[in-house]
Amino acid sequence: MLASLSACTTRGPANSDQMPSLAAQALPEKAPPPLHSAPGEWFPNVRGFNDVRSNPFSPVNRQVGVLVITDEAIYFEQWSKNRKAYEVVKRIRLKNIEEVSIDTYGASRRLVIQRDDLGYDSFGLTQAGGLLVDKSETEIVHRQLRKLMPDRVKDFK
Repeated sequence: MLASLSACTTRGPANSDQMPSLAAQALPEKAPPPLHSAPGEWFPNVRGFNDVRSNPFSPVNRQVGVLVITDEAIYFEQWSKNRKAYEVVKRIRLKNIEEVSIDTYGASRRLVIQRDDLGYDSFGLTQAGGLLVDKSETEIVHRQLRKLMPDRVKDFK
C-alpha cells in the first residue's frame, strides 16, 4: 500500500509561494484555518530518531509532504501528481496528544508527537526541496504548539 501511495506523490510545490494556500485547500471542510504550514517528512510510528539510533544502516520509513497546524489538529499532506493537489494522509487532533518534544541527532531535528494511545509520530521539517533540515522551522512549530498546548509541550534546549 505505501509503495503505491508514494509512487503517486511527490513533494509538489512545497517550497513555492503557493504551498500555504494549496495546503489550506486540502483541509477538511469544517477544519479551522491553518496557523502554520511547512514542508517536511513524516516518520510514522517512530519516536524521534530511535529508528536511526537502533540501526543506522536500515532504510528509514518516511513520507514526504507538508505539515499543517490548526488550532485543533496537526495534519500531514502529500502532493498528488494525478490530482495536482495536496491530500491529507494523517490527522492528529491536539486533544489526542499526550506530549510534544524535539529530538536531535547531529544537526538534525524531529518534532516528536506522543499520542494518548501512547503511539508516536515524528516530523522533520525541511528546506531546499527536502535536502536540508530546517532547524528554525522545527523550533517555530514547537513554539506554536506550546501556545496551543502549554502543559503538554516539553522545553527544547
